Amino acid sequence: MDLPSPTNTPTKPSPEPAGISAVAAYDPAWNSIGRWTGYFAAGGLFLNIVLFLADAFGLLGATPAAQSDEADFWAEQFAYAHRILWDIVLRDTLAAAAFVALIVLGLAMLNLVGVHRAVARVMAALFGVGAIFSALGDLAYLANAEYWRVGDWSGLSSTSMIAAGRDTYAVFALSQIFGNGGFLMLAVALFCLGRLCAPRGPFPRYLRYLAYAESGLLILAVIASESKLGIVFNIIGLVSALLVPTILRVIARQFERTRA
Repeated sequence: MDLPSPTNTPTKPSPEPAGISAVAAYDPAWNSIGRWTGYFAAGGLFLNIVLFLADAFGLLGATPAAQSDEADFWAEQFAYAHRILWDIVLRDTLAAAAFVALIVLGLAMLNLVGVHRAVARVMAALFGVGAIFSALGDLAYLANAEYWRVGDWSGLSSTSMIAAGRDTYAVFALSQIFGNGGFLMLAVALFCLGRLCAPRGPFPRYLRYLAYAESGLLILAVIASESKLGIVFNIIGLVSALLVPTILRVIARQFERTRA
């Protein structure tokens, strides 16, 4: 009777290498990085939302009303944007920097939870891509500042004024597409974060409900944005001004407790 050849004998992989690789993949240096990026993203996004709401609710001055003469409307719109240019530049710069920090924070959370978990990988990927889209939306809107730096447009012809105004609206529409796409991806990333808030996980269980709530709010914000429901969008922004920094601060504190 012939003995089976060793090359034909089926073998099962040993579980040890997978366990060793999972432990080896953990890097405690990410804890300090996650802590600082979490706090920075929390502060940056909070200030961004507050500055946006100050403009949206008319705290910086009355926004121009619709007029029958399109050239006059755009002239008033440019003059208003020129007056609050500091607010626009500051809030969009802070938002772009905070979204970059969010990309790094997603990688730090992946290291903390474990790179072997599929949900964690999806979360980190969506935080990264969603933050990139959101940052591009803010930077695209900021490109209009080149028009708004000019304080006096009274000497421009009506045709040129209308053309300049429609150019800025096209840039705004592009920034809205980027922003809404980013919001949708961040909503799914937050849902994945909620799934990772298990009783014995690195994040507190109550964070799950905060993440789910903000995920739903981001989806509602996209619907309100596409439906031109400005008041609804502003109310969602007001709630998010409290919820988003809270979520990011909770995550940052977890890195403090687990840092080596």
